[in-house]
Amino acid sequence: MRKTIASRLEKSKATIPHFYVSADLEMDKLIKLREEVNAKSDIRVSINDFMIKASALALMDFKGVNSQWHEEFIRTF
Repeated sequence: MRKTIASRLEKSKATIPHFYVSADLEMDKLIKLREEVNAKSDIRVSINDFMIKASALALMDFKGVNSQWHEEFIRTF
């Protein structure tokens, strides 16, 4: 099973175009907001929670980013 997974991952990396994006962010305001939210609630909120929410909102505006090319069509999720 692991050999099959490794083989498929290798094939995916070799045959499907990949691109990587990186950015430097100033997180001071987000860290302060997180501290305020956590001070007011029993539920702990992490930086990761904010990043996931921001990503989800961005994908709603830029649907093409969350898509896959299939030989005859593009599937948008």
